Amino acid sequence: MAYLKKANNAHSTINQIGGLTLTDLSLTVTDASSFPDSGDFLMTIWDSVTYPDPTDDSGREIIKVTNVAGNLLTIIRAQEDTVASLHSNGVMVANLITAGTFEEIETAIDNVNTSGVNTLFVSQYDDNGDLSPIGEFFGQGGGFELDSAGDIVPKDTSSSPSDYFFDYDSNNDLSPKEK
Repeated sequence: MAYLKKANNAHSTINQIGGLTLTDLSLTVTDASSFPDSGDFLMTIWDSVTYPDPTDDSGREIIKVTNVAGNLLTIIRAQEDTVASLHSNGVMVANLITAGTFEEIETAIDNVNTSGVNTLFVSQYDDNGDLSPIGEFFGQGGGFELDSAGDIVPKDTSSSPSDYFFDYDSNNDLSPKEK
């Protein structure tokens, strides 16, 4: 899944003849350099002079930017239950956090939770004191190890099915099992 791009403090103003009309599918801004230069991202358009807070502007619109070519943005209008509106030259456009941004995060978390991704990787310190893979990894439903090429592969547990990678120590704390 390709996630929406984000950029801190990215904003500009509309800079096209006649402003943004109801049917425009491209938008020229004064300076697009602070916006993501590729990938889809959301922007909010509002009259920041009259309404410093975009939530106060009933004519605000959320758009999706699908391409950036210099200061020319290809857009999809009326996102997240907003409607396409007329926007004058000089009106603010900004890459703000929207409900859609949070929904995307929540969906990604839900997908991780429902796909059972909860693998624990065991690491150790090497002779130089650097953290390095221990060579064996324990995941839900089985183990993994490094093959001769250094790739993670399923561990063959047929010879020792009770070979776990953790044990409880004398304090009943979970700790790596001694080999």
